Amino acid sequence: HFVVNNLAMANIDAKVRELRDLVHAPYYPWFANYMVVKRAAQEPNFHAVYSALVDKWEDRSFRNNFISTTVHYCRVMLISKLLKSNSSERTLLKNLGAWLGKITLAKNRPVLQKDLDVKATIIKAYEEGKMLAVLSFIRQLLDPAIDSKVFRPPNPWVMAICALLAEIYNLENLKTGLKF
Repeated sequence: HFVVNNLAMANIDAKVRELRDLVHAPYYPWFANYMVVKRAAQEPNFHAVYSALVDKWEDRSFRNNFISTTVHYCRVMLISKLLKSNSSERTLLKNLGAWLGKITLAKNRPVLQKDLDVKATIIKAYEEGKMLAVLSFIRQLLDPAIDSKVFRPPNPWVMAICALLAEIYNLENLKTGLKF
């Protein structure tokens, strides 16, 4: 906890070396869970630092643990009954979306449909009345793609999501807050 608390862009290389000595491969799932639940979901201002940590670790297994843990918690949050009524739940989901986008799309890595079907998630949210939370999540997920070489228009995956969002935008009786 002490090492992560003192993590900053200025000392990222030293802290990664220090963490590598403490966190070995068998503990990657635990560390990924800690970083996603206690840090990334609650501290969006530090996403760039945490993403740099994952990048500088230079271990595919380490990165995959972060991605799978993040996807797991996104899926848990998406089925939560509290999304409609609890703003802190929506904020956590939004932060997880931003984090997932930062460690996947911004790094030219896909969010696999088998892990998280974005279009199906939007449709399900429409049916369940969770559009406010899910659209915010999707926007945060796609936002880091602006820096991507792969996941920007005319990428078919991105364009399909945008087409669905445009279709929802043009629905009659859609609340103005959802359009924005």
